[in-house]
Amino acid sequence: MSNIPNFASNKKCWRLINKLVFGEEVSCPLCGCELQENYLSRYLWCKICRKKLRATAWHGSWLYGMKLSSKQLFKLIWCWQNRKSVEAAILFAGVSYPTVARWFSRFRENLPDAATMLEGLIQADESYFSKLKSKQATYIV
Repeated sequence: MSNIPNFASNKKCWRLINKLVFGEEVSCPLCGCELQENYLSRYLWCKICRKKLRATAWHGSWLYGMKLSSKQLFKLIWCWQNRKSVEAAILFAGVSYPTVARWFSRFRENLPDAATMLEGLIQADESYFSKLKSKQATYIV
């Protein structure tokens, strides 16, 4: 783990976590209005609904019930994104094996859907047909 990054302050970590959960606009999932940020208390405030929302306390969030600190979560995300082993994540984030295994499976479950395949009429050039140099059969790539 030679390229270990410096992680941001707790305020910046919570801002990024809220963007992960509530989207880029950080809008209220109940009424759709813009949320006011209060990162010292780690919650977002909706003026219309008069609700406090946290990424870890909202039932529609994949972070619901999270008991890790924001820095531990970011360390786990960094290890998973850089394809580090579970043992390396345990040492780096300072959490137990079941915790790392559970969070890695949560990350896998919440991956966005793959891009759609090509549809409709597709045109192919002759550049897609090639021969091997040993004069074997032609393969379509």
